[in-house]
Amino acid sequence: MLDKIDINSFFTRKRLLNIPFGSDTATMSSNTANPGNAAIGDGSQNRMFQFKNSSHAMSITNYIREKNNEDLFKNIDSDMKNKADSALEQRDFKILVCQPDHRNITSIHSIMEQIIKEIAEEIRILPVAHGDSGQQIGNQKPEFVLEKFIQEFILNIFITNAVESINENARINSIVDGKIEISKELIPLHLQKELGLSKPILQNIVQVYNSCHDLYDLIKDMGSYALEFTRAMSLLIERHIKYCNDLYISIVSFEDGYVFCNLWLQDEQIKQYFKQMPAFSSAIKNKPSPAAILSGARNTNFGTVNNLGISTATTNLNSQNPAVLEAQVEVDQYEVDVFSNDRLDTLLANLCDKDLEEVDIITNFNHIEMIAHLHESCDWLINKLKQIFGSLEQMAKNPKSLNHSLSMEELNKLTKQLSDLDRWRGDTLMLLYFETRVHCFYHLISFIKQENITSYAGDVDTDPDESVLNMNRDLHRIYEHLSRSLQEPKLNYVFDALGAMIATIFIRAVKNFKKISSHGIAKMCRNIFHVEQNLSAMRAKADPHLMRAHRFYELLYKKPEELLNHLIDHEAEFSSNDYINLLNLIYRSQPGHEINSLSDNIQALNNILQNKH
Repeated sequence: MLDKIDINSFFTRKRLLNIPFGSDTATMSSNTANPGNAAIGDGSQNRMFQFKNSSHAMSITNYIREKNNEDLFKNIDSDMKNKADSALEQRDFKILVCQPDHRNITSIHSIMEQIIKEIAEEIRILPVAHGDSGQQIGNQKPEFVLEKFIQEFILNIFITNAVESINENARINSIVDGKIEISKELIPLHLQKELGLSKPILQNIVQVYNSCHDLYDLIKDMGSYALEFTRAMSLLIERHIKYCNDLYISIVSFEDGYVFCNLWLQDEQIKQYFKQMPAFSSAIKNKPSPAAILSGARNTNFGTVNNLGISTATTNLNSQNPAVLEAQVEVDQYEVDVFSNDRLDTLLANLCDKDLEEVDIITNFNHIEMIAHLHESCDWLINKLKQIFGSLEQMAKNPKSLNHSLSMEELNKLTKQLSDLDRWRGDTLMLLYFETRVHCFYHLISFIKQENITSYAGDVDTDPDESVLNMNRDLHRIYEHLSRSLQEPKLNYVFDALGAMIATIFIRAVKNFKKISSHGIAKMCRNIFHVEQNLSAMRAKADPHLMRAHRFYELLYKKPEELLNHLIDHEAEFSSNDYINLLNLIYRSQPGHEINSLSDNIQALNNILQNKH
C-alpha cells in the first residue's frame, strides 16, 4: 500500500484558492453560458464549494466598495475633476441623503410652503364629511401638522442656531493671553486683491459684511421670517458701531483725558463748518478736488472771503498746462481764504486757553494709520451695505415679488444706523485732518503764542529751528503712514492747504518779534525753505503759499522807503495788517528811523493799498 504512494507529493507547493468576491457572479454566468470555453484542468471550474454568497464574503465586498467610494471623494483633485465625474457616472451607487445641517431647511422651505399652500387649498374646497355635500369648510383654519412642525423648527431651532453661527463668524474682539482685546488685524494681500481694494481694511469688518450678506440670503430664501433676520442684522451693525467707537476711544484717549484734536471734533460748529467745504465733500466721496466746483463754492454761505492775492505767475507747480495751474491755485486759494482768515482765528483762540503738551498729540504714528484703516474699512462697509439695503427696500415695496415679512419700520432703523455709521466715517477723516494741524501747532507754538521773541535778534546762527525740523519729521511720518492706509483723494485732503496754514502762522508771527536781525531774517527764510522742501518732496509739487511767506520775510531787508516804493511798483500780495506789522518790525529792528515818521509811513502805506484796489 505504501509502495503506491508518492511521498514527494506531500512536499510540493499547494495552489492557493482565488476567491473573486466582486466578480464571481459575472464569471460564473459567463462560464455557465459557454461551458465549452472552460479550460480543461482549470481548478477554478472544479471547485466543490463557493463562498461568494456567504455573510463574510458579502460584508468584505460591501466594505471594499464603500472604502473605494470614500477614497474617490477624498482624493479628487482639480485637474482630475472631469475624470472623476465620468468615474462617478459609471459607479453603481447614488448619494441620496445630504449631510445633516440645520441650513438644509433653506433649500426646501419655498417648496414646502408651496406644498402646504396646495394642501390647504384642497382641504378648503373639500365637502364636510357629515351633512350637505355642497357645504364647504368655512373660515375655520384647520391645524396642519406639517406647517406647525416647520414653524416650530425654524423659530425655535433654525433661527437661533443660524444667528448664533453668523454672530460667531462676525467676531469683533480677539482673545490674547486670556484677555479680550480689540482686534486690529488687516485682511491678507490675496483677499485685498479679490475685493479690488487699493488699501487694506480690517479683517473683522469683512467678517461683519459677510455675516450681513448671509442674513440677506436668508431673507431671500425664507422671506416669511424676514423680520427676525432683519432684527439680527440690526443688532450686528449696532455691535460693529460699538466696536468702531471702542477702537477710536482707545486711540484718542489717555489717562487724564483725550488728545487735543478730539476737542475740535466735539465742537459741532467747527466740525460742521469744515464738513461743508467742497474739499471735504469731494474727499468723502473718494473723488479728487475739482477746480470746476470753485464757481459754485464761491456762492455758498461761508461768509465774506478775504483775498490774499496769490499770483499764479509766481507759482511753481509741476504742470505744463497754465490752465491747470491757475485752476489748482484758485481752488487751493479758496480753501486757504476760508481757513486762514476765518476759522484759523477760532482754532488759535482755542489754543490760547491751553498749553499744548506732548500728551495732547498722537505720538504713536501706527495709531494714526489705524484710524485711517478704520475709516477706509467703514467706507467700504457702507458702500456694501447700501447695496443690501437697497435690495431690501425694493422687496418691501413690491410684496408680489416675495412672500416676506419685511417692514418699513425695521428698514428705517437700518437706514438710520447706516447714517450714523456714515457720520462716524466723516468724523474719522476729519480727525486725521485736525491731528495733522495740531502737530504743526504743537511745534510752532512759540511763533503763535510767544510775545517779544528775541531769539532772532543779534548775531544768531542761520540753521533752521529745532522745532521746525521736528515738525517736518512728524509731517513726513504722518504722510508715510497715511499713504499706506488712505486713498489718494483723502490723503490729498488731509495735506491740502497745510502749507498755506503754516505760511499764515509764519506771516502772523512778525508782530511777535521784538527785533530781528539780518541773520534772524535768514534763519526764518531757512525755516520756511525747509518746510517747503519737505512738503514738496511729499506732494511732488511746490507749495506757492510757503514761497509767498518766503518773499514776505525778504521784505524785512528793505528800509521803510524802499518798502513803500516796492508796493508802488508791484502788486500787493498781503493784507494791510500784514504790511503794517512788517513796517513796525522794520522800525524796531533797524536803528536810525524816527518813531514819528512811522505814523506817516503807515498812512502812506494805506493810501497806496487803497489806490491799488
